[in-house]
Amino acid sequence: MKDRDLGSRMRPLSDPGMRGRALPFAAVAVIAVALALVPPAFSSDTSQLRTASFALAGLLAAGALIPWKRLPHWCQAVIPLGFFLVVALLRHGGGGAVSGFAALVLLPILWMALYGSRAELGMAIAGAAGDLLGIGAAVVEVDLAVVGHGHRSAGVARPTAAMARTVRRGG
Repeated sequence: MKDRDLGSRMRPLSDPGMRGRALPFAAVAVIAVALALVPPAFSSDTSQLRTASFALAGLLAAGALIPWKRLPHWCQAVIPLGFFLVVALLRHGGGGAVSGFAALVLLPILWMALYGSRAELGMAIAGAAGDLLGIGAAVVEVDLAVVGHGHRSAGVARPTAAMARTVRRGG
């Protein structure tokens, strides 16, 4: 593995050993999408789940086929940051906050912590917060519509706010 001094930066998608670095992340993502496509116990939007699978396939193909050595280093952040779209589609298509896919936002954060710069890690943390807050806002809207009369169910709004505070603090 290259020395990570200020003069040389590791290029995780183009350096030798890319398959070994990417395989654990890709395996977790593929297993999550495959499990999302299994008929769920509660209602889901299969079109969004299929879109998530196509988006993941596109990200994996791009990661394997794009000539990363010819591009600037920062371009390699597109693949892990693009995974937030897959997570958002899985969560929304799988039933929102109760779907269980929220933990997948940690994959891009872990990738950036291992192979990215501090700025890229910051973008991944911001992407995770946006992913969790965006889906959380949709869940709160649905909750308000279901409960009606403007009454708010604290059971949905509070966990979303707690997750956002946790992501912002970095722990």
